Amino acid sequence: MQASILWTANLTGFDQNLTFTNDTSGGPHFLNSLGISDDGRTVAAATFDGSIWILDENGQVVWNRSPGNTTTEITTMSLSPDGECLAFSETGEFPPANPSKKITLVNRQGEELWNHSSRTFVFHSAVSLNGSCSVFGSYENITCIDRDGSILWDYPVPSPVISLDMSDDGGYIVAATDEGKALCLNRSGSVLWQHRFGSINDIKISGDGNYACISGSPFRTLYYLDNRGEFLWNRTVPRDGALFYDLSYDGYRVVIQVTGAVFCYDRAGEIRWHENPQFQQPPVSRYSPQPFSLSKDGSYLVTAERQYLVIRDDRGYGTGRIECDDQIKGAAISADGSSIAVITDNDLHFIRNPNSCIKFYGNISCGTEHLEEVLDECEPELSKLMGTKGGPLIGFGIDYKGYISLMWNEELEVNETMMDEIYSVIDETGKNAGIDNIPVGFLLSSGIKGD
Repeated sequence: MQASILWTANLTGFDQNLTFTNDTSGGPHFLNSLGISDDGRTVAAATFDGSIWILDENGQVVWNRSPGNTTTEITTMSLSPDGECLAFSETGEFPPANPSKKITLVNRQGEELWNHSSRTFVFHSAVSLNGSCSVFGSYENITCIDRDGSILWDYPVPSPVISLDMSDDGGYIVAATDEGKALCLNRSGSVLWQHRFGSINDIKISGDGNYACISGSPFRTLYYLDNRGEFLWNRTVPRDGALFYDLSYDGYRVVIQVTGAVFCYDRAGEIRWHENPQFQQPPVSRYSPQPFSLSKDGSYLVTAERQYLVIRDDRGYGTGRIECDDQIKGAAISADGSSIAVITDNDLHFIRNPNSCIKFYGNISCGTEHLEEVLDECEPELSKLMGTKGGPLIGFGIDYKGYISLMWNEELEVNETMMDEIYSVIDETGKNAGIDNIPVGFLLSSGIKGD
């Protein structure tokens, strides 16, 4: 089953009232911000000149804002992991010598929760679950604000913030400044650690807050640290050109893309796989979204190769390749890799990954030999649900990632109630075998196969 674009929204062709406009003024009306929620049900995008959209998984616009005749620029935008809040910064045109600057938090429906003026430009932001904590990096400060709009703290920086990230719960904030300083703060604003480098390109922290990565000099090196600031390993990145990287929620996988190559390292710094893409992605601005994204569970990676989006699994194997009409400028993937959002200058594309689970139960913690015992026990019941007997399944087995996989006929409507019932049978069998929360995933598949 091949990956394909589920829907496309030509966002730059619509105004605030969601009617098509033929405005071709040639201004900075292009998409430059993108975000997707962990569950893939919320997507946010913005243009450089101030338009913002929040859409659901079906492509329906939940909220849209257009600056109208007002000249404004969106300098940063961040969607919370649960998709419930959107933080952004904007800069006005007047007065020319010192244009107005503002940071804002809205909920999923576009209702403004708060806004604050800013003395200097803000190019980086992050927001935690449910908007409980938002951080912004400016030329002067790192600012932390709660959901009610109260400023929790301001941490002064000697030079502009060039990169910023935060753990999902807001407990850890990492930032890098233009002068080569990297630091980690807790939610109270206390510095947990700091290091200085010759220069820094980017800094990221794992979703659980336990690990961080820094790319910088000398010699194009990637540094891997724990949340106490201790260096666990570093690797000199080969080749020249643009460098992008991402890490999984638990920090177990770190994937790096440079010109002409993609590498995956594990938490111990051992290389797991590497591939050589057919095309080379041209460099993009550090203020633009990466044309590169790793799912939080580490199961899927999406990389842009000019106008092509390539999907890779956790072994580096290409599982899908999709062509867009124009060069891809940014990509984002849901936590389990099932949903993908891509932007070009004008369009937002939404893609379902046919190789990922559409519904997952339990926890991957037991050996596959135990799963085989349970599956053998459940086979008579599962066989009754095969397509040859009028059921929704076309196959079942053990996935190499360590869960029971059930193939759901893609031509049938996804019935989560029936999936719950099927899982309850397997889960009960697992409990009888001494396995709690047995891992089971449903995947879409095509064709009717025998049992």
